[in-house]
Amino acid sequence: MAAYAALVSLMNDLQLIPNHPTHSFSFEIKQITSLSQIVNFLIDFLETSDSHGELLESRITSAAHKAHDVVESHVVDQIQAGSTLGGGKSRLNYFLLDLQKAIDGLNFVKKKVMQFKAISDSKAAYSSAPLTSGKNLMVGCDDVVLGLVEMLVGEPSSRRVIPIVGMGGMGKTTLARNAYEHLLTKHHFDIRLWAAISQDYSVQNILVHLLFGENSTSTTGGNFGELGEELHKRLWRRRYLVVLDDMWSIEAWEEIQMFLPNNGNGSCVIVTTRLLNLATCLSSSPFKMRFLDNDKSWELFCGKVFGEEDCPIELEEIGKKIVKRCGGLPLSIVVIGGHLRKSSKEIEYWEKVASFINPISSVGADADDQCLKIISLSYEHLPACLKPCFLYMGIFLEDKNIVASELVGFWVAEGFVKPKEGLSLEEVAETYLNDLIYRNLILLHTMWWYGKVAYCGIHDTVRELCLKMGKKDKFMCVPEDDTQVVGIQKEEHRIVLTKPKKQRSSHVTAALKSTPLLRSLIHQEGEFDFDELPRLLRLSVDIHKVLKTGGGYFPGANFQQLNLRYLAFSCFTPTQRTLFNRTPYLPSSISLLWNMQTLILMDFDAQIIAPYEIWEMPQLRHLEFKRLYLPDPIPSDQEEECIVLQNLHTLKGVENLRLTQEVCKRMPNVKELSLLYDDDHFPYCEASSYYCSQNLGRFNKLEFLECKFGNGVVLSFTFPTSLIKLCLQNCHLQWEGLSLMIASLPHLRYLQLDKLEGAEWNLVDEEFSSLQVLEISCCDDLIYWNANSSHFPVLEYLRIKETPKLGEIPFDIGEVPTLQAIVLRDCSMCLAMSALRILIDGVRTKQASTKPKKEYQFGMTKEFGLSLQLSKNQPIKPYVLVRYWVAEGFVKPKEGLSLEEVADTYLKDLIDRNLILLHTMGWNGVEKGSSFIHSSIYNGMRLLA
Repeated sequence: MAAYAALVSLMNDLQLIPNHPTHSFSFEIKQITSLSQIVNFLIDFLETSDSHGELLESRITSAAHKAHDVVESHVVDQIQAGSTLGGGKSRLNYFLLDLQKAIDGLNFVKKKVMQFKAISDSKAAYSSAPLTSGKNLMVGCDDVVLGLVEMLVGEPSSRRVIPIVGMGGMGKTTLARNAYEHLLTKHHFDIRLWAAISQDYSVQNILVHLLFGENSTSTTGGNFGELGEELHKRLWRRRYLVVLDDMWSIEAWEEIQMFLPNNGNGSCVIVTTRLLNLATCLSSSPFKMRFLDNDKSWELFCGKVFGEEDCPIELEEIGKKIVKRCGGLPLSIVVIGGHLRKSSKEIEYWEKVASFINPISSVGADADDQCLKIISLSYEHLPACLKPCFLYMGIFLEDKNIVASELVGFWVAEGFVKPKEGLSLEEVAETYLNDLIYRNLILLHTMWWYGKVAYCGIHDTVRELCLKMGKKDKFMCVPEDDTQVVGIQKEEHRIVLTKPKKQRSSHVTAALKSTPLLRSLIHQEGEFDFDELPRLLRLSVDIHKVLKTGGGYFPGANFQQLNLRYLAFSCFTPTQRTLFNRTPYLPSSISLLWNMQTLILMDFDAQIIAPYEIWEMPQLRHLEFKRLYLPDPIPSDQEEECIVLQNLHTLKGVENLRLTQEVCKRMPNVKELSLLYDDDHFPYCEASSYYCSQNLGRFNKLEFLECKFGNGVVLSFTFPTSLIKLCLQNCHLQWEGLSLMIASLPHLRYLQLDKLEGAEWNLVDEEFSSLQVLEISCCDDLIYWNANSSHFPVLEYLRIKETPKLGEIPFDIGEVPTLQAIVLRDCSMCLAMSALRILIDGVRTKQASTKPKKEYQFGMTKEFGLSLQLSKNQPIKPYVLVRYWVAEGFVKPKEGLSLEEVADTYLKDLIDRNLILLHTMGWNGVEKGSSFIHSSIYNGMRLLA
């Protein structure tokens, strides 16, 4: 809610202002104390009270904004004037008077709250259950998914279009995603591509997503014609699957389909849509989504509410009544299940929920309204801290794949996150995100290997509620186009411009400047004259990429927006980029940004030079650059007060950083570090001494470390034991020396080693006790790798790339019980065969073991172009099988035929004998088709082996 967000943001600043290490602000202590007490009282009220009343919430929001505006204006005035008197005693007196008026306003609201509490205290209050996670189930769709997969991998034919049609919340995207990720689909198609369309689509963006992935931006690639030609070329003569999700018009299809060639080989296009007339235009027999029946609805509901536990008998009757009222609509069942999982398990409360839900009598508008009503019920019962974070999801475009770390950073910069002892603001925000995912209000897309959310999203219907509630609560203003921006109200605090435009009109800029209370500007593309934006702006976010602030280049920036917390600067034109590259430095005035938290500049190849004053920005949390020169800080003994960047967690792209004791002292809590060393003027010993690389071990909270080295640069490090991920690129260290450095790291789970030197890697006493992912690349000298399963007891993924001389993977690696995948790229055939032997031995071991091991996945790309998973009832690419037979020496030469052609006759013979099942045929026979081994034959083969 807007009220809670305004109060927490104000509270965070009130805690910072009196204790700011680099700025001294003139405030009356009594006023700040009084204001803080009122704010904390109101925050406590919102957190503990279930119902606040719309009028009361609106009053709290308005009063909190007025107080915050007065405080921030005074802070900026004092910084700009360069004096704590803020330009004179008279101005200070005016400020004190304005602040007292704001305090009186909040105090008036406090009295209204106390009256409200006195009335409501007599009523029974509902208290939320503790946080528990449930299993994310997909119920009632197995047969539907298989039916769709069968349509996809059927007999080869001309290009087919398969529309999936159904109302919002029916599970169209979920069905398409499950078919897209199905193992049969992966093996059947040579290439699979996915793009989201939405109502306000851009063909160029769609083409970019198809070519470069779902997370790519429109800044990637060329113009419309070039992108379309590239897509057509990539799909030509290949069997492809393309998914176009959430299409709303036949025009969108007509603009895209011309780039999807009809190869006559069974290529397919899936289109999901809510519009039946559009679906029937694409196919005479669209795939129609159906409502869940009672049994499947109940199964889905119980999975969401109780996880793997059974529903208590006393709740079964009322639970089935709730489910029946959802009308078989999956989204309604999932959302109401997420709400009840976090709510009271008392019958009385469930009966109250049931009475809130009207039975869905028919599809269409009634069902849509009912679904929105159910989502609004979940919203109303969210804890106060989650409401602004949930509403904020409305800033993202439909079907946007949202980077979780960026979302968390936005919440922190907006001031939504209340500090919690022992946790960073980002860690608190991550608990908010997880909670909203558990409640099924935010969709979990992918997880990082270390267990955190990587990408998330929001259903279109849920986003619709965010926009409605955001407008109602005056949380954000979302004009439909630039013409509506001109008429926005002056008291707006957060404006979202969703229509992409390369150049915003002067009328839009003027309208924004005339909105003095504007704190957040969220837009999709578009240049702004940054100096023309409101001076108290905290956040400017470009949700199409990361975020951009301003069209000018950095050295010319006149920092009027001293209130900024989040700044990621990009140049939009070649001229601006050229200007910046001529003078690639950050101005010393950047230290005037008194509450700056995040600074990102990733677009420039030139090294950016930071001023000494950057060490005087104690609120910094994230610094991300492509190439940054960071000067040594002034020694502590030469400063009156040593400023420590306690909040700095991320530092990326720093070149030739000297890890002196002073540097380590100034940023003790850094968690993520990316360094580049390319100065080769020092011998090995002198370089390590000059850069103080042994001091790296002083960062005892460092978890992610990436070090890149220029040619000829070799450094020796002492690594901190806190490391979770370590990437060493172009490091040129010897294998044995490096093993001693890193094997003792107890928490290391991801290790990437690039361009190490030496012909042998011998592991004796070393043990990588926690390592899950090992990646070896570009090690041209490596020939022998001697290790066993005890050295990597929990290894899950092994990737080896461009290491041509390595002849064998240690056979005992296959004995690691957790091993799931071996991936090779541009390696020798001998190495590939050793990986295959490990896989086959794993199959035999699994047959003999009482506790089955996981299936091994084995893939090679580029040089051999093959992808294989050997297990029963799984497809095998025949040309892959033929190559293995040849490599194993099974094939007897025959005059006039190559060994592969002889092996082809063997394969056809086994198919004729029904020992191998033919699944599909390629255009030239068996070679590019796929085949099966029946499970009973498969088991017999293993016994014979």
